[in-house]
Amino acid sequence: MEEHVGREFACRKKMGRAPYAYLVPLAGFVLLAMGWEGLARFSGWNRHVFPGPTTVLSSMGELFSDGTLIRHTVASLFRVTLGFYLAAGLGIPLGILLGMVKGLRRLVNPLIQFLRPYPHWPGFPWRCCGSASAIHRPFF
Repeated sequence: MEEHVGREFACRKKMGRAPYAYLVPLAGFVLLAMGWEGLARFSGWNRHVFPGPTTVLSSMGELFSDGTLIRHTVASLFRVTLGFYLAAGLGIPLGILLGMVKGLRRLVNPLIQFLRPYPHWPGFPWRCCGSASAIHRPFF
């Protein structure tokens, strides 16, 4: 009997804390949104330069309702996926080949080691050419 009462008390104790487990993180987001909105309204900046969360959400709703957001999201996912598959299509066979042929590994390894720490943000000259940047980032 005591064992059952102990489990029931433990369950009530956990359930009693459950709302607070969600309210504290939610309060953090609410405070962040309120601060952002206050800064956007009273900072003196143009709303096109620094929009508040209400402006962002209403614009996002418009883009979602007319299909623009979905269309651009699908296009972006396609470009990133294409870059990943191009990288895998080149990288996996090249890795197998470099693992099997020691002379080729000696030849290509310095180039690979040179490009390995390459940060993605500067890009190469083709970075400015439309969709190429979204494809080359996952490729490298």
